[in-house]
Amino acid sequence: MVESANGRLDCTAAMARSALTREQRPGVMFHGRGNEPGWHVNLRHDAPELRLVLDYGARELSLPYRVVAMDNAGGRVRLASRRGEAPFELRLEARACFDDMSGEPFPARVTLTFEGQTYRGCGQGIAPQSSSIR
Repeated sequence: MVESANGRLDCTAAMARSALTREQRPGVMFHGRGNEPGWHVNLRHDAPELRLVLDYGARELSLPYRVVAMDNAGGRVRLASRRGEAPFELRLEARACFDDMSGEPFPARVTLTFEGQTYRGCGQGIAPQSSSIR
């Protein structure tokens, strides 16, 4: 059993969850999303570039990034913009995360800072082919 401020999740050894694949997210290696306002971010699998969709889809940007910190033991990575005119910071952390609207569990916490605003959400890596996570 896992408990958080968002509720309780009963776990079983045989529990399976479908993984997001490149079939569903072509060209993407990581997908993160959040609510209020609705936003999502996709990291390309073949180049250091992210696609950022903000304000429920009203704004879309493609921005190059660089890795500024990586802590493999702690399961954390911090990315920052390669363009001075569009600064951002994206933090990914391998920790249980529950969508604040649906309660759906995710394996990563995502924090995006962009244009003076901080967006918080959840995310997961994208499997190259169809599979289930156990």
